[in-house]
Amino acid sequence: MMRLLLASLLAFSAFAQKPMFHNCPPEGTWKTEEDKALNTLKNRWQAPTQVKKVELSAVVAPVNKARDGADDSGRFQNTQGATIEGFIVAVKFEGAEGCNCESTAPTERDFHIWFGLTPDAPKRECMIVEIAPRWREAMRWTPDEIKGWKGHRVRVTGWFFFDPRHASMAVNSTPGAKVLARATCWELHPVTALEVLP
Repeated sequence: MMRLLLASLLAFSAFAQKPMFHNCPPEGTWKTEEDKALNTLKNRWQAPTQVKKVELSAVVAPVNKARDGADDSGRFQNTQGATIEGFIVAVKFEGAEGCNCESTAPTERDFHIWFGLTPDAPKRECMIVEIAPRWREAMRWTPDEIKGWKGHRVRVTGWFFFDPRHASMAVNSTPGAKVLARATCWELHPVTALEVLP
């Protein structure tokens, strides 16, 4: 399953990209071809043209190995756009990452958001949605605004992205891990639109 996933990553990395963002290319800094492909997906700058409404409960549900693969990577596809509604449980301003060329500048870092079925859902029952610097700048979302969404019910739109780098802390990939900080490796990353709901 992971071999097929890597093949799809490499194929999709040819997707049209905005060449640079603050002198950082879409592939960021990378050591392997897989890193390069993953970073390119994280840095997609075009919103999906086809978007399907997906229930958050379907994203965080226990893995069906026959359908989704043993590691959950077959549940969705990295080429899919989706709109999902839920609650922002927690917000983390990430540090330097390879996808952002290891920058420590506040304008060039991701926001890592735990997205749950209730405002107080445990992190192990949440999916992750990420606001990348390109989209934060384009949408003029400020750090204070993003942090202020905590506890609110929102509708997020973006690209599905399976991040195998977090398999060791995802319930559906490694259920017996000592530290479980998410339900699944599936994310919306990048988020291309967000609406705070009543």
